[in-house]
Order: sequence, then structure tokens, then C-alpha cells
Amino acid sequence: MREPSFRIRARRLFVRRSSARPADGGQSIVELAILLPIVLTIVVGALDLSRAYERQIKLEGAVRNAAERIARDIHIANAATALTNAKGWICLAMDLPAACTTVTVTVPSFQTPASATSTTPSTVTVSATLPFSTLVPYPFLSTEDGAFTLRASSAYSFIRVLAP
Repeated sequence: MREPSFRIRARRLFVRRSSARPADGGQSIVELAILLPIVLTIVVGALDLSRAYERQIKLEGAVRNAAERIARDIHIANAATALTNAKGWICLAMDLPAACTTVTVTVPSFQTPASATSTTPSTVTVSATLPFSTLVPYPFLSTEDGAFTLRASSAYSFIRVLAP
């Protein structure tokens, strides 16, 4: 028997046999409809987790820096000034306006030495809270509208030694 030429073999490979091929277009759409919400939930959840982690690290750094600046600043003499300065510094570090209202800052502990030559340390504690909202309110989280509160606290002591 004679072998068919290359053209005839190639034509046989690419001929569409509509009657022998099952229709699976509907199955693909159903699979996509089932898997798409799951994949999107995983992706958006990963985004929310990374955003929350970034904001928490930024808040901790801002609180630590504010506590250090207050303890080292010789012009801050009372807790009210310390609170005002700490809130401004934290808001700016969090890329918020200086007069922001979203960050709650407290200075529960503030001590300065009685005199400039005292070896008593200047000690300050700064605490801050920041609300964090997720991109999507997840039904399995027991929070209101997907809002969490990020918290950070830092204490800093500094002994001012003035040269005679």
C-alpha cells in the first residue's frame, strides 16, 4: 500500500471533527465561576495582610522615634507639649497631615530631670493607636466593617550630661 504524502497527512491532522469532540466550553465556565472567588479572596487577603504588616512596622518606628525625640529635646518641659509634639511627629511619619485625627497618641509617662546638671534620666513613654481597614469586609472576621486597631508603645530614657 502506498503511503500518503505529507500534505494529505497534515490535512488529516488539522481537520476538525465536530461530531467526535465533546463540547466542554460550559465546564470551563463553571470551573472558573467556582475557583475565581477563592483565588480573589486569597489574593486580596495577601494584600490586606501585607498592608497591615507595613502599617504596623511604620507605626512602631514612628512611636519609637517620637519617644526618643521627646526624651532628648531639652525644650520640652511638660507632658502637654510632649503629647503635641509626639502626635505631630507620628502623623508625619505615617504620611498623614500633621493635624491628623486618625492616630490616637498618649504620653502616659513623662519625667524630666529637676535641673540641667542632674543625672536623673529623662524618661518618656509614648503609645499610639491607628485604625486599619481591610480592602474587603471578610464575613469570617468578627470586626465591624473589617476595621482593626493597630497599637504601638515605646519607652525611652536618656541621661543628659552637659559639659562643664
